[in-house]
This record gives sequence, C-alpha cells and structure tokens, in this order.
Amino acid sequence: MATPVKGGIPPMSPGAGNAVYPVTLNSDTMPRDVLIAIRQRRRHDLPSRVSVCCLPIQWDDAYEFTAPKPRQWWRRLMLYLGCANNDYGGTMFDIIDGLYEEGKINRTQMGQLEALVRVAMGCQFKAEQDIGKHIILGMVAAICGAVVPVVVGIQTTMQDQQMAHYLSYFAIVLSLVQTVAVTLSTVGNYSQSAMSRRMTAAEIKAEIYKFEALAGEYSEPQSHSAQFGKLMFHLAEFRQKAVEIQYAARSGGSDKKGDEKAERKKADTEMKASGNRGV
Repeated sequence: MATPVKGGIPPMSPGAGNAVYPVTLNSDTMPRDVLIAIRQRRRHDLPSRVSVCCLPIQWDDAYEFTAPKPRQWWRRLMLYLGCANNDYGGTMFDIIDGLYEEGKINRTQMGQLEALVRVAMGCQFKAEQDIGKHIILGMVAAICGAVVPVVVGIQTTMQDQQMAHYLSYFAIVLSLVQTVAVTLSTVGNYSQSAMSRRMTAAEIKAEIYKFEALAGEYSEPQSHSAQFGKLMFHLAEFRQKAVEIQYAARSGGSDKKGDEKAERKKADTEMKASGNRGV
C-alpha cells in the first residue's frame, strides 16, 4: 500500500528558487501522473542546454535528469506557456519516487537519494560547462596563433606604411588574446575539472542504479532498507578517496597527471586488498 506524504516535497534543486510548497499528497487517492507532476515541480529547473559564450551545449544526452523537449513547435509553445507538462518518466527522480511509493525506502532515505541525484546533476551540468570553456579557449588560442604569422607576413609586404602599422597593431592584439586564452585555460584547469566532475556524476548514477536493482554488491540481502547504509558508505568512501587522490597529486611533483594516475592506482590496489571496492 502506498504511503501518504504530508508536509510537501521540498524541491531544493541546484538552480534558482528553492521555495517549499505546503501541499498534502496522498498516493492512495491522487492519480500517479498528477502526483509526479507535483513532485517534479522545480526539481528540474536547470536548462536543457549549457550556454558557453552563446554556444548551446547539450549536457544530458540520456535524459537521466531532464525531460526531452517536444519536436513539434506547437507542443514546445504550449510547454513554454505552461499549458502542458514535461514527461519526467524514466528519470532518476522517477526511480526514487517509485522506490518510495512501493515502500522500499522511507521518507528520510528518499530525501538523501534526491540530494545525491542533485549532486550528480550539478556535477554533470558544470562538467559540460567546463569542457565547453576548455574547447572555446583552445580554439581561440589556436586561431590567433595561426592568424598572427599570416598578418605579420602580409604586413612585411605592404607598401602603405599606415596600413602596415595597423596590421602590426592587429598582430599584437591577436598575440595578447592568444596569451590570455592560454593562461585562462591553464589556470582554470577546465579539462581536469570536467573529468573529475564527470567521474563523480557517473559514480553516483551507477551506484543508485545498482541499488535500485539490488545488483552486484547490493544483492544480499534483497532489501533496499538493509542495503541503504552500504550505498551511503560506498559513495562517501568514493568522494573521500577522490579528494585525497587529487590533493596528493597536486601537493607536489611536476607531472600532475602522472602523479594523480599513480595515486589513484595505489589507492585502488589498497582498497581492493582490504576487501573494499576500488576507486
């Protein structure tokens, strides 16, 4: 039997607007589509595309967090005007709602799983932002580096001295833009940051999927309540080891990528030898 939910569902999504709506939901009397529509309200307030320098990038290709946009223009218009609702069926939030409605987890555990999904959603969103910045800065630096020799070559063959001065100034500006782009890309470390965030999101999603199916290390005993503590322990262990590895790799040594790979391999071997899961 489904469990009545009282007091509202706090959305607490990673985007703007975290107001709690005081509603009373009863899954015994309310249709499931209406119940899910209320629960999904403002959970998915992140845009479906990441905008980096006015370039839209799809960050949720598998629609694990967001709902796909309708292909018909009039359906998209109705959705924009609030005359229709997105279908969030099959998303990770829908999976958590199903576990709660079937009584496999309690209200507190549902909130903890929702918090984990929001962490994965935020990490995946920011990872695509970082990789977009890395690509754009790399393209700007490469284009400026290719154009500067051409401009200098043209400037040396110009007969008009005034135009030659303008071209020399233009070459200087391009060189400065290239230097700034390379510096921002290096200091921001966007590529490594995106990789770390993608890894975090993938780990959280994989653990929740295995927990929902009671597969792998969650197969015995066949109870979500009994396996919930193990899920929390695995994710906490993963986050702690990931931070330790990154810190150890950046605290010394010139080959940061090599050091991080060595530290990760060392930690993975130690955890598996002690009977725990690897990193």
